[in-house]
Amino acid sequence: IELLAGALMHKNRKILLLISIFILTGFMHSAASEINVKESLRHTPIDLSKSGAKKIFRKYNFYDGHRNQGGSFENNFVDNADGTVSDLATGLMWQKGGSDEALTVNAGKGYVEKLNHDAFAGYSDWYIPTIEELSTIMEEKKYGRLHLDEVFSRKQTNSISSDTSGTLSYWFSHFVGGAIGWHYILGNYYVKAVRQIKE
Repeated sequence: IELLAGALMHKNRKILLLISIFILTGFMHSAASEINVKESLRHTPIDLSKSGAKKIFRKYNFYDGHRNQGGSFENNFVDNADGTVSDLATGLMWQKGGSDEALTVNAGKGYVEKLNHDAFAGYSDWYIPTIEELSTIMEEKKYGRLHLDEVFSRKQTNSISSDTSGTLSYWFSHFVGGAIGWHYILGNYYVKAVRQIKE
């Protein structure tokens, strides 16, 4: 009986050890999988392929009506009551609205230059967002006719990014359709400028 009891205890120890290793491995994998969005979001424009765009949505689980319908990214918006909105989840500050009309790419760049010249909301480091940054504000839920939180203006139904798709196209967000896309450089789009919150 003593031998049997000893064998059972030894076996139980092995089982407990295996369970502990399994739990610890799962925890470590989960911790390693967490992404610090503030540190990893790309702020510099690139030439982005369609496959590269898909990788972005998988990495951050951004919502996109064509590429990632089950995506859901959690924001933490704060209306600064000065024409800007801060997202504490990403460390980005956005224009609450944007350009009053759809602009060409070059006119959009001029629009942002003027924001900086005039120190819009007290800042002079505004820029056109990358599609990676722009995708953070695309909502799975539709607020009225836009996949865009109600904290933002309803006028800007789309927004151009600084990322290109080849030599003649730019990526943009289409808030009505709830997806990103690319279009030729001759198209007109709204501009929603962004800046990085300095801590």
